[in-house]
Amino acid sequence: MSADAPSVLLVNLSKSWGGGEKWFFTCSKELIEERWNVRLITYKNSQLSQRLKESNIPHDEIKLASWSMLNPFKLTKVRNLISAFNPSYLLLNSSVELKVVGLAGKWASVPHILLRRGLSFPFKNNFVNHWYISRILTGFMANSYDVWKPFVERFPQTKALEHTIIPNGVDTRFYQPELQQKHHIGIVARLSPEKGIDMALRAFAIVRANFPEAHLHIWGIGDEGIRLIELSQELGVEEEVTFHGFHHEVTPLLARCGIFVLPSNKGEGTSNALIEAMSVGIPAVAFDVPSMRETIIHEETGLIVDSYEAKSLANALKKLMNDENLRQNLGKGARKRAVEVYAQQHATVKLMNWLQGLT
Repeated sequence: MSADAPSVLLVNLSKSWGGGEKWFFTCSKELIEERWNVRLITYKNSQLSQRLKESNIPHDEIKLASWSMLNPFKLTKVRNLISAFNPSYLLLNSSVELKVVGLAGKWASVPHILLRRGLSFPFKNNFVNHWYISRILTGFMANSYDVWKPFVERFPQTKALEHTIIPNGVDTRFYQPELQQKHHIGIVARLSPEKGIDMALRAFAIVRANFPEAHLHIWGIGDEGIRLIELSQELGVEEEVTFHGFHHEVTPLLARCGIFVLPSNKGEGTSNALIEAMSVGIPAVAFDVPSMRETIIHEETGLIVDSYEAKSLANALKKLMNDENLRQNLGKGARKRAVEVYAQQHATVKLMNWLQGLT
């Protein structure tokens, strides 16, 4: 560890893998490449901790819950982990981390205790959360305006903190456009209710009536998996839908699709899957939920569907499948926007500049 380099401790205690975990993993690699001193605290045996082990990135594994803030032994253990690394910046991911690791960081006299949010729904509006945001946090970072806005509206004291909006990044140098199968549709998402995969299946069943060669690829795992497989059978499209499960690097596979669908029924923040699809030149179709209009420019990089229903989604998909020039032009626009706005190197520079500019 270099004594002169900035030191940042990243904390993500999620057990599963998703966009936030990917951000913390990528961020740690990028900062290490920039010769920062980086360490992480993760949940014991989580998917993030496994990826860190494979990449030889230094980290500590612990088990914590929100009530751990009442346990002096847990707090002392976390304080000791923090003090041993002695970071200038402590970057947190959730309310549990704020209440436990944030409190321990305050006890360890960390100068900058920061919260990063990538979800459009804020913490619960209660006294405890208001107290922690007012007394523990020194800075707040969101990955989109539609994430920042509701958080600040619920917790106005956030405005007094150092704050910034930095979108997620994608390695556009690695994710190069490849040969696409124009009637193959791709989805990358956790198989959970808020991701709207059931709506996508219903829309795909409508599309199949006009495009019998169409195929739907779904990458992801989750509690809804069995129900969604059964739904594809009920709709009579089980032969044309492939559930691929979880893949660490899905983008090279996604790059062979002609259209990307993000059927979420809640806000996404900056969706990693979406900007990765954009980076390989795939036009996206998504419902008009928070943050989508920040990422997708309607009829320039993809299509935004106003009405949350299967027929409307199907009509947008058919529009692209019927018009190859439109599909290709939107794909080129998506690639251009990914390079100009969401390139990982830009996001990393913004993060480093923000951290080093904190007072």
